Formats: sequence, structure tokens, C-alpha cells
Amino acid sequence: GYTVSQVVALGEAGEISRRIAERALSNEIITPGVTTLADVAWWMMDQLQQRSLGSSFDMPSVYITGPRGVEATSNDRIIQRGDLLMIDWGVGYLGTWTDVKRIAYVLKPGETSVPKGIQTAFDNALKVRDIIHRTIVPGPTAGAMVEQLKAEITKGGFRMQGTFNEVGSDDRVEVNIGCHSVGDRGHGSGPSIAWFNPRQMTFAIKPFN
Repeated sequence: GYTVSQVVALGEAGEISRRIAERALSNEIITPGVTTLADVAWWMMDQLQQRSLGSSFDMPSVYITGPRGVEATSNDRIIQRGDLLMIDWGVGYLGTWTDVKRIAYVLKPGETSVPKGIQTAFDNALKVRDIIHRTIVPGPTAGAMVEQLKAEITKGGFRMQGTFNEVGSDDRVEVNIGCHSVGDRGHGSGPSIAWFNPRQMTFAIKPFN
């Protein structure tokens, strides 16, 4: 279990993670055609050093993603207009650790909003998030909750993926979830509502997880 002070510390660590990630994906840090993925990752690491914070996963993963999945991660790939960027990283603060994602699209010349396909994906992600929020409760094992979520998400009109980037033959939107624990580590030691942590799927979900 966690003490109230640990919960407060984790909340603050999450807010620090969010603020730095959103600055990293802004015009303040990125100049399309000039800035590399590694430039962004090193800037984020520098922000942690300046604040004497830890990193959950060493170098932040700053990557280009798209229909084929991850194309380049924290390397010398130059960020271009039309890229879909994602950050996957974590902050260590007062003995608590986060695992936070942020995603951004780099507008092409003349564009004022993201392409329709990306907006549709984001809107569908919010629908799935709502299903997750209303479905997960303390009591069942994480594995039982995976099955319950699959049923609810399928009922919502989506198709559950078995592994990452698995694409079906129909026109339904594919969904992949990985609600693993955080707190004591970036990938915590508690229950994991995620197919990629089979042992932790046997753990019961408790309040404060």
C-alpha cells in the first residue's frame, strides 16, 4: 500500500512529467527540419538534471510513429513537418516514479489542425479511456479485469489487438491497452492490466493501486 504522502509525491511527479513533455513537443524546443529526436531527448534529460530528479527509464523515448508503428527513437532522425511524434518517459521524485506518454503532430505548411485520421484516432482513444475509467474497480485480479475490459471495449464497437500493431481485416478501430502499475517503479510491482506482464496479471487490484 501507499501512504498519503507517497500519493501526493506521485501526483507531483506526474505533473512534472507532463509539463516537461509538453514543452519538449512545442515550438520552444522543436524546429522542423533542424531538431533531431536525440536533441529533444537530451533536452528532457537536462531538465531532470537541473531539478535533481531521477529518470524512470534512463533516456526518454522520443519517437516517430505512424501506421507502421515506431520508425525512429531518440536518434539523429531530424523532425520534419507531417511527423507524428510521441514521448514515453518517467520522472523519479521523492521515491516515486511515473510512466507518461504524450503525442504531437507537426503541422505541414498551410495546415491549421491535425489530419482527419489522426483526430479520429484521438477521439476514439478518449472513448476507450472513458470505458477504462468506468470499468476498472478494486477486487478482481488484473487478468480478470483484462477480460472484462476486452468485453466492454468490444461492446463499444472496437477490436482488441492481441499484440502491438496487429491489424485486422475489417474496418473496426483496433485498440491495445496496457494499464500497468506505477509508483515504486516506472513499471511498478503491483497488478498489471496488460497482456505483456503475465505474472502481474495474477495480482488482485486494490485501492491505491
